[in-house]
Parts: sequence; structure tokens; C-alpha cells
Amino acid sequence: MSALGVLRRGSAFVALGSALLACAVADGESPAAPLEAGLSVEGSTTTLSASATTAAEEDRLVETDRAVEVVGVESTPPDPRSDETSSTSVSVSESSPPTSDRVSASTSIPTPDRVPASTSIPTPESDAGLLGALTVVAEGPRTGYDRSLFSHWRDTNGSGCDARQDTLAEQVIGFPQVDLFDSCVIVEGDWYSIFDGVTHAGSPSELDIDHVIALAEAWDSGASTWDSATRRRFANDPAHLVAVTASSNRSKSDADLADWRPIRSAWCVTATITAEVKAAYGLGVDPAEYDAIAEMLGTCGASDQVTIGVAPVGTVPEVTSAPTTPASPTITQPPSVAPEDGSVDDGSVGDCVDINTASVEALDAIVHIGPSRAADIIALRPFSSVEDLTRVSGIGASRLADILAEGLACVR
Repeated sequence: MSALGVLRRGSAFVALGSALLACAVADGESPAAPLEAGLSVEGSTTTLSASATTAAEEDRLVETDRAVEVVGVESTPPDPRSDETSSTSVSVSESSPPTSDRVSASTSIPTPDRVPASTSIPTPESDAGLLGALTVVAEGPRTGYDRSLFSHWRDTNGSGCDARQDTLAEQVIGFPQVDLFDSCVIVEGDWYSIFDGVTHAGSPSELDIDHVIALAEAWDSGASTWDSATRRRFANDPAHLVAVTASSNRSKSDADLADWRPIRSAWCVTATITAEVKAAYGLGVDPAEYDAIAEMLGTCGASDQVTIGVAPVGTVPEVTSAPTTPASPTITQPPSVAPEDGSVDDGSVGDCVDINTASVEALDAIVHIGPSRAADIIALRPFSSVEDLTRVSGIGASRLADILAEGLACVR
């Protein structure tokens, strides 16, 4: 009921009460105690302290009602494109929710710092925006680069899993088989390798997690001036991590898109990731790379272009199994002797980390060895050689090649 309706009904009740009281006085009855409705009695004369509705009052209420209705019709609703409140007075209807429950049209919705490149298909207009955000500079010589300067496969998002494990989980197709004792470890699943169009089914140990912008390429493009925290964030940034076959990753190596390209169906997503991440980190592109990115972005929107984590219809999974290694002979290790100076031996000597004696913290410094794999290494000790690390879940031939290339792990 509107405020005007309440006023009218109250006036009617007051008038009715006045009439009944007048009849009671006329019959000689003693008036009752003063009524809460605003009636008072003085001797034999009855008056209304809250004035009863008269014919004139009714006419005034009717005119007020008409005036409100006219205002409601003629008032212009606020322009939804404007944040300013209209100066026209509009009566509030009973169905209108409280103002505090409404969201202003100008309220901005928070967006993530970066949206994965695979979630949207660029248009010609957005292509121009991506290219316009790039800085074209000549690429300098590769001096001082070392892969270990980029601390990768770390848990930088607080998930409890390292970046490799997060990438496998995010890009797996369907429902994978997960380790019962470590939810970060996927035992088996399906993945689509966008670089070569292969659908891999089975253990992820034979898959590589590739940096679309290779770490060495990033170094040449400006990362050489970064501090260690920025290099760590870049090396573990899911915005440019993709699960691909080891062979396609070896083919790509550390080349940029001017020197290497995936199969044509992955041109759009690969070029989009490259442009977005390079722009976000302020990395430069040389003229040849810029031209390659522009050409590859031209395929965006075509029906043959793929998306990360989605296998095209009709692809046949390539079933692989983790390589089996013969059981290593049991080697009896001599008991460790604490140093006389009271220091703690963490198993590292110089640049070498002995996988048979190193602590979890020391093992964690080795590429591809996160806290969970470090614990596995300790449980599986002793190892006859670094090559024997393939006994550890998640370390296949490709991962082992990186560990050997880094040269940090050793067996003394």
C-alpha cells in the first residue's frame, strides 16, 4: 500500500470514530476514555485532536494524489549510461528494493591480473592491440645466461603443488588418475600437445612443460636486467606454460617464432600467448619475430585453430607408458659422520648436490625436483647414478635430460 493510501485509510477511520462517538453522546451515554486515535472529551463536547477528515481535506488529498501520479508519469528515468542521479523526484513504489541492495551501473567488476591467452579468440581489432603493445628492438647477444638463474617448477601460487604439476592438472583432458598419497601427482591422464597435434594418454612423465617464451629467449629480450624474484615469477607463470610432447619441445628448443613454429592449427594460441606475455613483462621482439607473430595472429578465428586443454574431434590418443628400468643393485652406504666443527652437511659440495645424502632443501634446488619429489628421492635411496633418478615418479627421459644438462645433481 502506498503512503497516500495509508493516509486515506487513516482519515476514514478517524471520521468513523467521530461519528460513533457523536451518536453515543446524543444517546446520553458517558463517553469512554480518550481514544488512542487522537480523540479527546471535554465535558459534553467531543472534539478531534487529530483533525477528522472533512470534505475539503478529501478534495486536497485527491489533488495531491493526482499531482503525484503526474510526477510519476512525466519524470524521466535516469540515464543508465550516466553515474549522476536525476534531479527529478520520483515516488518510491512498494516493489522497489532498498537502495542499498542495488548495484550501481558504474560499479566495476574486479578482473584477474592476467587472463590465460587460450580463453579468448582474438579478433582483427584485438590483433592490432596485441601488436601495438609490443616493443620492437634488435635482439642483443646472449651473454651471461644460465638456466639456473630462473628458479622454475616452484610453488609460486600457494597451491601446494609446483608449477609443472599445476600445469598438468589445468590442461589435462577429462578426469585423471591422481596419486592417493599426493594429490599434486597425476599418475595417468590425457593431454593434447598443441605443438605437434598429438594426444598423449598415460603417464605424464613423458610430457614436457614448455615455456612458450623460452627462458633463454626471454634473457635475450630483456630478462637479463631482471632481479631474481621477477625471473622466478616469469619461469613459473602459467600464462605461458603448456604441456607438450618431449619431441616437439626439443624441436622448439629456445627459438622464437621467427625461427620455429608449431603446426598451423596452433598458430593463433601460440602467437597470442607470446604477444600477451612479452607485453606484460616488457620483453622486446625483433623485427623478424614481430612479423611472425603478426602472420600467425591472422589465423585467429579460423575453424582449425585449437585451444589448450581441448583435443580436436577425431584425434587418436598416443598411448605411452613410463620406461621401465632394471632394479638397481643395493649399495651399502657408509655411515655419515658429522663434521667436527658442528656444521650440518646438507649433501651439497660446491655446485654438486649428492642425491644420496642431500637434504630436502638441497634437493629442491635441482631442476624439476620439488619438495614432493625430493621426499621420493630420499625414500628411494640409494641411487647408483644420476641417471637412476628415472625411478622417481614424474622424472622421465626428458626431465632427466634437463637434470643432467644442469649438472647440479651428482652421486659421490
